Amino acid sequence: MRSQKSPQQKHRLVWLFLGVFTVLVSVTLVADFLASKWQREEQINGVRQRLGMLRSNLEFELYTNIELIRGAAAYISLNPEIDQAGFSRYMSRLLEQRNNIINIAGARGFVVNLIYPVAGNEKAIGLDYRVNEEQRESAITAADTGSPVLDGPINLVQGGVGFIARLPVINDNGVWGIISVVLDYRGVLSDAGFIGDTELDLLITGRNEFGNLADIYRSHDGASMVNPVLLSIQLPYGEWHLSAQPAEGWVTFHFHPLFWVLAFIINAIAFYIIQLRYNNRLLEQEKIEALTTSEEKFRQFFSAHAVVMLIVDDSGNIVDANDAALKYYGYSAQQFANMTVFDLQALENTSVMSKVKQALLQRSTTFNVKHRLASGEVRDVEVFNTPVDSAGQRLLYSLVIDITEQLEYQKRWELSQQVFNHSLEGIVVTDVEYKIVSVNPAFSDITGYT
Repeated sequence: MRSQKSPQQKHRLVWLFLGVFTVLVSVTLVADFLASKWQREEQINGVRQRLGMLRSNLEFELYTNIELIRGAAAYISLNPEIDQAGFSRYMSRLLEQRNNIINIAGARGFVVNLIYPVAGNEKAIGLDYRVNEEQRESAITAADTGSPVLDGPINLVQGGVGFIARLPVINDNGVWGIISVVLDYRGVLSDAGFIGDTELDLLITGRNEFGNLADIYRSHDGASMVNPVLLSIQLPYGEWHLSAQPAEGWVTFHFHPLFWVLAFIINAIAFYIIQLRYNNRLLEQEKIEALTTSEEKFRQFFSAHAVVMLIVDDSGNIVDANDAALKYYGYSAQQFANMTVFDLQALENTSVMSKVKQALLQRSTTFNVKHRLASGEVRDVEVFNTPVDSAGQRLLYSLVIDITEQLEYQKRWELSQQVFNHSLEGIVVTDVEYKIVSVNPAFSDITGYT
């Protein structure tokens, strides 16, 4: 029986191990995925916040300078005949706190005739926007729309790279010309925080003077960005697009060692518990098999033994009787099943129940009692009692020995002894070799020997 069950149990154990292992691996992979997804979302939020701050800084740098040329345009519209000296005096006061302005120029009739500062910008004097291919479109657009136009980065005539903000100057006589402010390209981007940012790969794009999308600033070289965070800057005329991604790249699905260490520990504990339960079940099965074998042996011993045996519960009910008991008492097994030990008593004896209770509490007890057989015959018996536990119930295992003949023999011997001792005639008892074994008192009185 055991050899048939063990392989099945082992297969169940292996499948249970595999099931637990599969569940733990699946749960850990899901945890890895969710953790990676959460990290990616946190990374996106961080990039978006950082890019939003950079956009605010850049808008501040651009719009403050655009507002500055509005003031300059208003001043020139009121003083259309202003000369270089007057222009320099006004602009020196206007630009005292502006460190990123390279120069500011007035172009009457689209030809630069005023500039501040003059030093270092002499090459710009006389520049005609209508014939300069890099700046013609933005100058004409500013004049046509009447709105500020931001252009750049542009290679400056006087050298270097800059942003140019242009605004038409309009008075009662019509369009006076264009006023332009040239901003230091690197200075504006550096003050806004774009240059020197090591956390993000940054890209600024916008439409050039020909309407084509072009890079305004790129912090990195190489391939295009992958799923960047996008924001835009609305300009008075047009817009710029900001793109950003982490410098180290986006978080992708990856394994988290802590999760796998925890999964390994849980797996080991689960395997230990399963193995422990499996071993306990095997031990329990072995105990059941041993108990079954023991009960079978006891049943064979109980049923086939020649000595009368009874099994009694704590209430005196006869639970079982062996074949010798059936034969001795003359009752059938069915009759015994409905009887108690009190039904076997020949005389009313109230102490039998207390003896049964006492026998259940002690290792073994013995008492003599008279039992009535089914035929009505009364027999003297000696009962040997031993308590046993079966299926959680306390029972009394009793061996019944018929001592009727023994008691009768003892009575006859006692009677013979009385006759021997009280006889008036001398009696002597010898063995086969005629050695005296015993003499009665009369013999001693007659012979004088004791």
